[in-house]
Amino acid sequence: MACYMLCNKQKLIYKKTINHKSEVRIMKKRLMALLVGVMLMMATSAMAANFITVDYQSLNPGYATLAGSFAGYDNNNDGWLMFTELTDWYTTHPGHEGIFSDLNDIGDFDYANNVWIPNGRQWDQVTEDAYMTWNNWNYSASTSNWNWIFTTTVTNSVPEPASLLLLGLGLIGIAGFKRRK
Repeated sequence: MACYMLCNKQKLIYKKTINHKSEVRIMKKRLMALLVGVMLMMATSAMAANFITVDYQSLNPGYATLAGSFAGYDNNNDGWLMFTELTDWYTTHPGHEGIFSDLNDIGDFDYANNVWIPNGRQWDQVTEDAYMTWNNWNYSASTSNWNWIFTTTVTNSVPEPASLLLLGLGLIGIAGFKRRK
């Protein structure tokens, strides 16, 4: 009889251990799913970048007026629009017009402070004091010969639906988890 009770007690302990292990497995799966959801949400929200448009005009009595625009996404959200982040550019310098495919280099633009840094390579491709260079390095606008006026428009990105969906699923998962406890 003692053996029977001891064996049943061991079976009961064994069953509790099995139930506990399966609950732990389920818990781990839920936590892993929640973690993956949070990571995906963070990744998609990190991809959202501000869209910046800069209209420029330069006035120099000895030269014709130079005007145009450039635009792009601040992919790393650092407050700067750089050559590698541009999606559009054009200039309307009489006789030397250019479009985005003509752009060779452009200086970095601090759109928060509306400051254009002349660190683009100039027509000689060595000197880094140009605001921009275009048409196979034939034309450049540098610090030495232009006075600039800028108008900057920053469009803040809107969270995409996938991010909000993941956030909602994560909250539902947490609510379901707490309810089950």
